[in-house]
Amino acid sequence: MTDKKRVLTAKEKAAAYREPTEPTTPDNKQAPRELDHWTDLVGQRIEEAMRQGYFDNLPGQGKPLNLAKNPFVPEDMQMANKILENNELIPGWIGERKGVLAQIDAWRAKLAETTARYVYAFRTTDDVAYQAELRANWRVQVDAWREEIRSLNRRIEAVNMQQPAAHLEIFKLILDDELARAGIPTKRQ
Repeated sequence: MTDKKRVLTAKEKAAAYREPTEPTTPDNKQAPRELDHWTDLVGQRIEEAMRQGYFDNLPGQGKPLNLAKNPFVPEDMQMANKILENNELIPGWIGERKGVLAQIDAWRAKLAETTARYVYAFRTTDDVAYQAELRANWRVQVDAWREEIRSLNRRIEAVNMQQPAAHLEIFKLILDDELARAGIPTKRQ
């Protein structure tokens, strides 16, 4: 073998070594690679990134991983809840629940304030015409509260349907019970 032929053979072997042929199927389509190929490729990329310093100064470096699972979360929801927690997000139903509870508290505060005003006005006057006007206004106010309770109860139903557990149910409001809570005697009593 001449030197020239030997050099050409060496070049061809080197080129073949650098550019491995892709496995093909009988109809000359590229065959799927084996798992070992991808494992090697991933390992090479990770090692290359380590050499370039991509894994230096990571937050939590040197600290143990928190692999504890929440026993109250179903197994299939663990990862989703962890992602939400890490990004300081909450599931939509929790935000809705908090909103409804805040709306109920605000409504009850407004109810207590309004009833106290009516009771005070009724007790401090002897004018029969003014008392009749107060009674008429009271009936209008009670009708308005009924409508507000209907609206709140629809929202409560929607939130209760979204919640994952029955013990988190928000009970619907009943006007007579709410008036009794505010200190107003009702027909039920």
